[in-house]
Amino acid sequence: MDHYTKDQGYPARHDCSQPSLTNRYQPNRFATIVFMLNDAGLEGGELVFPKAINANNHDGIKVQSKAGKAVLYYNVLPDGNLDDLSHHSGDLVVDGDKWMGTLWVWDPIVD
Repeated sequence: MDHYTKDQGYPARHDCSQPSLTNRYQPNRFATIVFMLNDAGLEGGELVFPKAINANNHDGIKVQSKAGKAVLYYNVLPDGNLDDLSHHSGDLVVDGDKWMGTLWVWDPIVD
């Protein structure tokens, strides 16, 4: 569980990385689910995907925290390469407290 207060957030990043070439299974976090746990009294703290696009916006996507909302995004493409559109950050909290939980979904290990 993550807790952010006034003037806290996190810098842009990816939730996956290049696994070691010595690990034949090449494990990685292929998906992330972010659970928004509160919104009362919260200003700021949006989840930001600066490179993402949708039908209405080509300048990034911001997701406001709302209790009970979850965001699912894939960190890698179907071929296993990094999906650069999953680059994300947490805007600074302007007022209040932000509570969220993160679940990373890893590639299954195959024997």
